[in-house]
Amino acid sequence: MKLQVAIDRTDLETAEAMIEEIKESADIIEIGTSLIKDYGLDRSVAYFRKRFPEQCFLADIKTCDEGAYEFRKTYEAGGDIRQSWDFLP
Repeated sequence: MKLQVAIDRTDLETAEAMIEEIKESADIIEIGTSLIKDYGLDRSVAYFRKRFPEQCFLADIKTCDEGAYEFRKTYEAGGDIRQSWDFLP
């Protein structure tokens, strides 16, 4: 069993402090939809990937109309867990 912790609806500084505090205990850290949409992939997922390279991140983007594009961008930004669809790398 793995422990997943979701971080959402906060600012980036608070999110970073939360990750720092839980990184040893959480197996998966979920970067929530509103955090990604408020700050973009580069300032959220990609930044946290560089800051915490050993951590497993799940980028939760919940978008239907651009799903393939956004899943690909999330994967390229450093999200570890994504849907396993044939058209994705």
